[in-house]
Amino acid sequence: NTVWPRSIENRKDQTRRLQRNELAGFCQRSKGSARRSFHGLRGPAMSAKLSPARKLAVKLLDKWPRSGRVADVLLSQALDASRLDGRDRSLVAELFLGVIRRRESLDRVLQAFCSRPLARLAPAALNVLRVAAYQIIFLERIPTYAAVDSAVRQAKKLSSTGLHKLINA
Repeated sequence: NTVWPRSIENRKDQTRRLQRNELAGFCQRSKGSARRSFHGLRGPAMSAKLSPARKLAVKLLDKWPRSGRVADVLLSQALDASRLDGRDRSLVAELFLGVIRRRESLDRVLQAFCSRPLARLAPAALNVLRVAAYQIIFLERIPTYAAVDSAVRQAKKLSSTGLHKLINA
């Protein structure tokens, strides 16, 4: 076991707390609890269109269990068929493979903050949540507001059942 200086341990704990708090605002919580809204934020993600990389990553996550193919093969075929640039291709690969790799831990985190059981959500809706949670927790270079905004936009296009309200709560 490595013994870390106290300041590093404090920073790690602080980072984990911040990530949990950011994710707490991401899912709807029980009645009476504090909720965060991202309506007041302005930035590049708020005025931009839906990211084709995030859209493709969610589409691949929806397709993967039904396809019976290896994730790498499905990913390479989808990237070959897409017209994405290098950065977007890298983001698709990171999101798709990262969510698959950490799906169980993402589901545990999401379930801790969501009032409804994840099993009751549509698979596509659950994949939108997983991609956004993966971005918030594991991808430091993507701002939280961009991940949440992208998830809300995808949810609005995905269904009219109010999923975007769950994500933005």
